Amino acid sequence: MATGREHSQPVVLIERITREIQSLEGLVRQLSGEVRENAVSIGAAAADIRNLRESVSVLSRIIKDGNGESLVTRMSLSEASIADLEKHLKDMSDAIDELERLISVTRAEQSAAKIEEKKIETERRGQRLHFWATIIATIAALGTSLLALFNK
Repeated sequence: MATGREHSQPVVLIERITREIQSLEGLVRQLSGEVRENAVSIGAAAADIRNLRESVSVLSRIIKDGNGESLVTRMSLSEASIADLEKHLKDMSDAIDELERLISVTRAEQSAAKIEEKKIETERRGQRLHFWATIIATIAALGTSLLALFNK
């Protein structure tokens, strides 16, 4: 038969697992917010790329038309814009990779918590089965004793 300490241990584990799941829920919400923020940054990068395309279009007109404006200056500005965009896109890519890693870790932690809950439930079932088996064996022993007593 289970003692009070053995009975409270699964309860403590379940409470701990519940707290961990709540903590993970907060992390997932934070992660979701960061993903939304990154979506805004990606939109800004797309706008920068559109601006870059416009700059290239202007450069193309200057090269074709030769309207006397400084081609070297415009090319330098465009190269600087491209370098900035490449750096920004690399930073975004790194941030997305980190978010994907965090999501993966969070999912793994949630999966481990579910496995632990199932393990505790299985242990409880085993304890209940053991309890009832003990009661049945005790009743059977009492019944056998009573039969032996009445048969004398």
